[in-house]
Amino acid sequence: MKNIAKLIGKFNVATLAIITFLYIGCLVLILIAINPKYSYYVEPNYSHHTEYSELNNSFQVVYKRTFNGEKVLESYSIRTSINSRTSETDKTDQQFTIVKYHSELKQVNNSEYYLSEVSSGTTSWARTSSVGEGHEPKAYFGKINYIDSNGERQIKTFKEEIFDKPKNLKDYTNGNFFTFDDVQFRFFTVASKDGDDYLVTMRISTTTVKHFHIDMQSWLITDDELLPFVGVYGHNNGTWSVASERVISNLGASGIACKLICYFDDQEYEIHYKANFSDMEELLANVEEIEAPTCNVFTAKAINKVIAISAVALTIVCISVVVVLGAIRAKRAKKEQNDI
Repeated sequence: MKNIAKLIGKFNVATLAIITFLYIGCLVLILIAINPKYSYYVEPNYSHHTEYSELNNSFQVVYKRTFNGEKVLESYSIRTSINSRTSETDKTDQQFTIVKYHSELKQVNNSEYYLSEVSSGTTSWARTSSVGEGHEPKAYFGKINYIDSNGERQIKTFKEEIFDKPKNLKDYTNGNFFTFDDVQFRFFTVASKDGDDYLVTMRISTTTVKHFHIDMQSWLITDDELLPFVGVYGHNNGTWSVASERVISNLGASGIACKLICYFDDQEYEIHYKANFSDMEELLANVEEIEAPTCNVFTAKAINKVIAISAVALTIVCISVVVVLGAIRAKRAKKEQNDI
């Protein structure tokens, strides 16, 4: 300690001040580094399940676009649903009691968007939410606590990731169905003019009552890029459809591209479909209490807060040490002067 005091004693006040400010500057840079503008989001450690389960969860997103006279505004219609089955080969619903259900979105900016939480209800169950501009979803996570057919409490988790845009459409064709043995899956898309806009209807149908899992994402084809349009993930029961979804003319869209993956009987099949609006026919005209998913963003904030407080405390201690040592130096200099 005496050696440190002697070393500091050799510095004048200006030098000590410069050292102090440099130290504070380094601490400020450290605080900025550990507290970025956006908190880091660690997604829940859930898996993508495609196998049969007595309880299933599906997620649908529709990208809504309007034009305000200056620019295109984008929002998102999110629908989540829970359905149950009596067996893998019987799609008849059975009622389960929902104790709690929590869902959230991971956004394209890697942050969390809280979607909904339900603390009671029975299956089948569905909810539609409207999500505003600037919250484009990248993935969906769900966690449900329910009472099973044996009266026991169970917990299931779900994860669905929105498909990335294809780099090109070279392998996209007008093929819209596939067959497993005698079971057929078919994807329909039709469009009709409404003024300068298009109204688009989509439908997925099948001839089987056995369990399956379908993930599908569509994009609008423009001259410059592919724009996400309608997606459904985890569809597993009967027919799925959306009707008369508007495609505004301001987008300059000429058609639709779609990627569909079906998991059925331990097999996997894909449809890569595309069509121009001008070629689409009206095919469907007559056709018939638990913890929420772990989100480490809160833990990260707490850690950063502790680090920030520690850094401030360390700064105060260092400044105090410099002041005390400066006072010791001044006292020693005065004593030496008196001795002379």
